[in-house]
Amino acid sequence: MSAESMLKELIEARKEIDKLGVKPDFKKEQFEKLIAQVRKFNTLEAAKDCVNNHCVKLNMIVLGDDGLYWVAVPAVTEKLVKAGYEYAE
Repeated sequence: MSAESMLKELIEARKEIDKLGVKPDFKKEQFEKLIAQVRKFNTLEAAKDCVNNHCVKLNMIVLGDDGLYWVAVPAVTEKLVKAGYEYAE
């Protein structure tokens, strides 16, 4: 599944949530900006390899709602955790 199709699915899911009257912690536009700063990996090992061997700045790993491991800088991961995501072990 491509990143573009995953983003479209996420947008559709957000529309369904909006129809139910549930308000997310932050707006869709803010969420899309955060996701644009995330690198996604299929395995925890690949995400850890990126963090430990390829990132110049400090990066952290979050469990994504798409079954992937998301890697981003702490400012982004903190916002994701506040929105309900969890750090990977």
